[in-house]
Amino acid sequence: MLAARANVLEPTTERLLAARTWQVEERACASEPPEYPRLPPASELFAHGERAVLFVIDGLRFDLWLALRPLFERAFERKAVKEELRLAPAVSTTAAARTALFGIGVAEDLERFLAERDIGFVSAGERDHNRRPLAAALEGTERARRVVWLNMLDDRLHASALSPWSLAEALASDLSVALLPQLARIPRRDRVVLTADHGFRQSPHWPRSKPRYVHGGPTLLERAVPYVELA
Repeated sequence: MLAARANVLEPTTERLLAARTWQVEERACASEPPEYPRLPPASELFAHGERAVLFVIDGLRFDLWLALRPLFERAFERKAVKEELRLAPAVSTTAAARTALFGIGVAEDLERFLAERDIGFVSAGERDHNRRPLAAALEGTERARRVVWLNMLDDRLHASALSPWSLAEALASDLSVALLPQLARIPRRDRVVLTADHGFRQSPHWPRSKPRYVHGGPTLLERAVPYVELA
């Protein structure tokens, strides 16, 4: 069972999150987010050629990261030594975040772009058919610098009617089966950084129409993502 975490974006969101249900107050979503640092380019992580792996979890909002942090720390066998709230682009989409993180155009192929720079890439690394590429990326057997993109949360978001807390519990269960047991394979000498491309918010049209959760706009809930180094 995950520990309940209240008001993790306080004080800027004025009790944005309730103690256990994380029910969003509409007034906290209505305005442009306060100033926080933007997502840094991945080139900052990979600039010096050191062994490193960057995890990008699609849709991982900052408050959800805080709830899941103990699971990741145990799985990585590392602690979050640097933990920051960063803002994804104002157009809170995966395509915009890829541009912010890697400097590529919307139509460019990310895997090819990274391969040209001797950086490995695994997309949807949690899926069964990517088991071998994921293992190679975690162990760093083919390339010293790697990017692992995980889609399981965003896949759930676009189809889920669960409450935010139930969504967190479901994601924890998914991670425990599909990913977390593999993370200890990362060599201790490798640098590990975790971030996300965007967050999400409850649609103002829910429950009159679906989906329940959306992203793409400029609100804090859609843009607040973690930038974490584990060591």
